[in-house]
Amino acid sequence: MKRWMICLLAVAVPVTAAAQVYRWVDKDGKVTYSDTPPPTGAVQTPKLTGNQVEVDKMSFETKRAMANAPVTLFSAENCKELCERARKLLADRKVPFSETAVKTPDEAAAAAKRLGGDVQVPSMMVGSKPLIGFESGQWNAALDAAGYPATGR
Repeated sequence: MKRWMICLLAVAVPVTAAAQVYRWVDKDGKVTYSDTPPPTGAVQTPKLTGNQVEVDKMSFETKRAMANAPVTLFSAENCKELCERARKLLADRKVPFSETAVKTPDEAAAAAKRLGGDVQVPSMMVGSKPLIGFESGQWNAALDAAGYPATGR
């Protein structure tokens, strides 16, 4: 009789749930898992389903640098060539970054406050360190100091 009950329970209990799970990192670097979509402003939102987890291809060094010194690129519409070179430098190093496009005087004032002076695009913040204007040697040195790998892995 006991075997019959065990077999019945084994058939009645579902093996896996196929609920969708979301993973995101907020602006403070906190990782959250939830069954509801991430809020606006989440840094990354890989999709998780069932028992499968999306593999994070970011190196440990990059994750650590990103947590300690997130990178923000400041750009503008009239900054074509230099801003593209700045994006390419970050992409070549596989540095995750957010981009702030300066469009209005209010946005320029906010960017100037964050950068600690006048706004010149492209500019970059590595953690709390501002780099005004684009100079690849300076930018690479700041990324090295923050712990970002010289070449993305």
